[in-house]
Amino acid sequence: MIGRFETCKAPAAARVDAFIDRWYIAGWDNGALWVQPRRQVLLLTEFCALLKRIQRLFRNRLFNAAVFHFDHVDVHPDHWAFVLRVLREFAKTTSARCRVVEYDARDRAHHRRETGENACFPGPHASPRPPIRLRGISVVIE
Repeated sequence: MIGRFETCKAPAAARVDAFIDRWYIAGWDNGALWVQPRRQVLLLTEFCALLKRIQRLFRNRLFNAAVFHFDHVDVHPDHWAFVLRVLREFAKTTSARCRVVEYDARDRAHHRRETGENACFPGPHASPRPPIRLRGISVVIE
C-alpha cells in the first residue's frame, strides 16, 4: 500500500519572513551578536528555535559574544527561569560567562546584577502566576 503524506511546512521564504518578523538580529564584525524579540510576548518554542541557530553560529566561530535584549517583553515567570537556565547552559558550552544586566532608564546608568548558579527557580508544582514584564533586562554572553 502506498500512502501520501502532506507536509504542513511553509516554503523556505515564508519561514524566513516569519522568523524576521519575530526577531531583530544584528551582528558586527567584532564578533558580537544582538538579539531582540520583536513581539511583546516571549514564546519558548520560538526562543529555543532561535537559540539552536545561534549555537551553530558560535560553533562555527562566527560570533564570540551575544546580547539578548528583553526590554518590554512579557514572559511567564516559569518560562523566564527556563530561558535563563538555557542561556547559562549555552554559555557553558561556549566557555563563556553569562550575566544579567539591568538598565535603569531613570538615571541613565547601567546597573548590573550577576545571576549565580543558585538562583531560585520555581518547582514543577508552582502555582499559576501572571506574566511579568521585563524592563531594561539583557542577558549577556561573553
